[in-house]
Amino acid sequence: MPPQLFVPALRERTEEIPLLASAFLRKATAASGDVRCFLGNAAMATLLEYSWPGNVRQLWNVVQFAAVVHRELQILPADFPPEIRAEMASCTPIGPVESSAETKSRNSTRSMSLRQRVKEYEATLIRECLAQTGGRVADTARLLSIPVRTLNNKLSAHGIRPSTRVSQDTGAIPLRPVTEAADGGTPKLAVRAS
Repeated sequence: MPPQLFVPALRERTEEIPLLASAFLRKATAASGDVRCFLGNAAMATLLEYSWPGNVRQLWNVVQFAAVVHRELQILPADFPPEIRAEMASCTPIGPVESSAETKSRNSTRSMSLRQRVKEYEATLIRECLAQTGGRVADTARLLSIPVRTLNNKLSAHGIRPSTRVSQDTGAIPLRPVTEAADGGTPKLAVRAS
């Protein structure tokens, strides 16, 4: 009895599909003279996702079919035989169900201009960094790699009020609470000596 050679199914060696498909396309288009066409990214993704019950022979038939029916230089999934398109349509993942608030938010985001989106992202990023630093502006500015003055301007522009605001002047002398004057006159600020 002659030795048997075991070749795994094409679905078990998907890394070979791009090479095989490209070689088959060159062979199929050489006969027609239309050597400029190519498999687009979407078409290649479809070939990689298909289960290939007919193995390499089926891949050859699919590529040959697409080479004949394609209308543009790029071969698209629509150029494949109906059984390939049907399986891929049935495998299309269904996304999670969105709440009406999420849908409204997504729709409002689509209608925003680039400038509005950037401002919204900037405000969100600043809030996240403030939360990370416990509301400390100096630490938030350091985390964002911007000067404290710039951050304070952005906080004002976005209407964000952190729990702690830091003076822009790092050399400021810390002040003590107001003390009453000994003579009962006007209260005075006590300056803490460093």
